[in-house]
Amino acid sequence: GADVFTGYAMSVDSAGLTKTFLATPSDTTFTWNGGTTGGDIDSIIKCTIVAANTWYVEAVCFGAGGGAGATPFSA
Repeated sequence: GADVFTGYAMSVDSAGLTKTFLATPSDTTFTWNGGTTGGDIDSIIKCTIVAANTWYVEAVCFGAGGGAGATPFSA
């Protein structure tokens, strides 16, 4: 089967506003676009394998984010 994610991504905008997104059990993709899903300079992602085909994600995503942020997780 496909690898899946658990964990979170915290979106931070230029004003320092934050919004946290949680991975769902069907999420298999993590995408930064340099804007609403983050990926600007200083963004960081740490992925740790916690079980067969399951990764725990800890991410801080700098970009447009904050109140306008969108989840970087998708199925």
